[in-house]
Amino acid sequence: MQKDPQRTAARGIYQWLWASPLLTIPTLVFLLFSDLGREWVCNGSYANCGYGTRNGDLAENITTLVAVLGSAAWHLILALPTKENSEFVRWHRRQALLLAGLRTAVALTFGIFLRNSDYLAWVIPTLILIWLISTSIGQSQAARGDCTLMRWMGRSSDLAALPVEEKSGAEANLPALSTKKVNALVEIIRHETNPVRRAAALDELKNHGLVETF
Repeated sequence: MQKDPQRTAARGIYQWLWASPLLTIPTLVFLLFSDLGREWVCNGSYANCGYGTRNGDLAENITTLVAVLGSAAWHLILALPTKENSEFVRWHRRQALLLAGLRTAVALTFGIFLRNSDYLAWVIPTLILIWLISTSIGQSQAARGDCTLMRWMGRSSDLAALPVEEKSGAEANLPALSTKKVNALVEIIRHETNPVRRAAALDELKNHGLVETF
């Protein structure tokens, strides 16, 4: 299949969201252990700034705020223009920034407003789920020429104007699959116990360009 450079560039934006925890997590840990809130509010002293005191809570909230926002700053790389800088790519860049902002907002909400003895047991799985689901959806949309943010902002007509990816080689000579045939293949993939039949059904969908290979 002849790839559309706009889709390829937009899909590549989400590669950064996949990889960003490799930078954001070490930065977060470093800033948390630096405990800048206690340095600023209490001059680094625990004497009048213990846990549970007014100054102690303020210092802890400032430390959390600095750590989360400081680590999230890595996502500003998404604002940098890419070589392919079409309207479609720019909207996906904005969507990726919003997804990064969602992760940041969740971390702040748990770290400041919902902090308790076991909040880490909730915030970590929640952030992992958001990271996996939102990034997968965004990348999948980019690959097929869609963008939720564009639709929300009334730019569906721009999506319709995207060039159609042309099939080439043997793929171009394959007859189109009917909806009934596609549904039958999907049912085989979902419920067939024979791995050979499942693999054959999946290969047929892939050959017709109906399955994205990531």
